[in-house]
Amino acid sequence: FAGTPDIVKLFLEPHPHFLWLLVGLTYVWTHRQLVYSFHGRIPVPINYPAMTGLVLAAFTFKAAFTLEDAPELVVGFVKSTLLDFTRGASLIARARAVFVGLGLATAAGMGFILWEMGGGRSRSKRLLASKKKKVPQAEAITTLQHLYTILALTQSRTTNTPLFLIFNLLYWFLSNEIDAPPEGGTSLSTAELGISSLLLQYASFFAMGGSNAISSVDLSNAYNGVSDFNVVLVGVLTYVGNWAGPVWWVFGTVMLLGKIWRRDQKRLGSTSSSSSSNGKRGDEEKEVVKVSMVEEEQGQIGQVFKTYVAVTTLFTAFSVAAVMAACTILRTHLFVWTVFSPKYLYCVAWSLGQHLVVNVGLGGLLFWLGSL
Repeated sequence: FAGTPDIVKLFLEPHPHFLWLLVGLTYVWTHRQLVYSFHGRIPVPINYPAMTGLVLAAFTFKAAFTLEDAPELVVGFVKSTLLDFTRGASLIARARAVFVGLGLATAAGMGFILWEMGGGRSRSKRLLASKKKKVPQAEAITTLQHLYTILALTQSRTTNTPLFLIFNLLYWFLSNEIDAPPEGGTSLSTAELGISSLLLQYASFFAMGGSNAISSVDLSNAYNGVSDFNVVLVGVLTYVGNWAGPVWWVFGTVMLLGKIWRRDQKRLGSTSSSSSSNGKRGDEEKEVVKVSMVEEEQGQIGQVFKTYVAVTTLFTAFSVAAVMAACTILRTHLFVWTVFSPKYLYCVAWSLGQHLVVNVGLGGLLFWLGSL
């Protein structure tokens, strides 16, 4: 179905005003999430202007880049307000301003994560302290997800920007499934979340214009902020530009994995408290129970991520084996270099890049930071 009419060609491109309305809503929603994630950690007089400046820098870069790449999509309102306000700035300077802002905000977010979740205290004491706060400590790790959203929006095409509104909506539905009451039988498990994450990673990749053809690799955002060729920077920017949706869902999945663990701990705590209330326990027996609960808690938090990695690795292993078998059997086929070879290259990118580096590596790092 490559090249056939889609929603972008049939509706968004003929109606650029509606497109920029959706783009504006996406950036406004991301701004709201950023401000909320830093709330209680940065004073309001600093938090709101800083996040507003970061989002405005990203939005004006997107508008200026679209004016150069597809000027027919830029409406008069965007030209007369945002672009005239920042007239004279080059695309490289705009992109670098966004990247510098993201770097500073990421450093601040990492500092808050290590400061709030480290501190040398035990996990049970930190959980007890977070319940007394208006802003829970667990939300500190979500700051990185919202900051990546700005990066993904910067590296994505303008017509793909509204998809992140749909991603947030789907994320909200999955979050509600995790919080569903256990008696209803619809509470989301770790394995089910892993399967959902795989489906959403692949669906987002193809929904944003990806395919199994080398010609579909998007290089339009590969040189954002780069004045001279740099194989590392261009490679990373190219990957983020083409796998922006799948990487976003890795961030979201890690946040949901932490939510599943906290849900299970809450149910375990309620079960243990109800059982202990049935009879009187001695002080020594209660201490033994507390120690066993902490040990069980530490084991369960690692088991949640191990289950997720097992599900994704099983799918990746079977898919890679199937592609390799097909390429071997059909190695003398006429289309071996035009069809099977590109598919094999994409299979390498999905298995090594997306699975090992992003799912296991980046996902494991984020999960570890959230469990400190």
